[in-house]
Amino acid sequence: MKKSYLFVFAIVALIVSCKVSKQATNQIGTTIVEGNGVQGINVGDNISNVLKITGKPSKTDEEYYNFYDKGIEFTVAGNQVRTIFLYYISNKYQPFNGQTDKGINKESTIEDVLKNYGEPDRIGQSIISSGSAFAGQEDYNMNYYSKGITFTFYNKKLADIRIYKPE
Repeated sequence: MKKSYLFVFAIVALIVSCKVSKQATNQIGTTIVEGNGVQGINVGDNISNVLKITGKPSKTDEEYYNFYDKGIEFTVAGNQVRTIFLYYISNKYQPFNGQTDKGINKESTIEDVLKNYGEPDRIGQSIISSGSAFAGQEDYNMNYYSKGITFTFYNKKLADIRIYKPE
């Protein structure tokens, strides 16, 4: 009788171990790849598959899925991820803890982006309007539409990276 209890205990322990191990490998990664995504979430992925990896969002309205504690937001259209936002400076999101596969991270400068990605397809520059937590700061966007990545800087500090399907 004692042996059967030990056997059942060993089986249960093995099943729990496998589930924990599976969950650990299905976490959102920290490497951002232009035009593709971040490990665990890719542009074009089905939302139900992504939510199995990310878990429940902090907030959603069926188009925007916000993960405040991870520094991630993504938009969805037709049940597929369209754009992934990775925040480094935000009044709502914890800073994303990751970098691009070319080494661009929260410490990177505009010059670092130019060195690693080349000249952008478009540059946008403006002053953030009143009503925003960042009012008065310079907003500098480097859009690489052909690569599927955009970098936004506030007062020359990396604020966010956006990933989308290359045009």
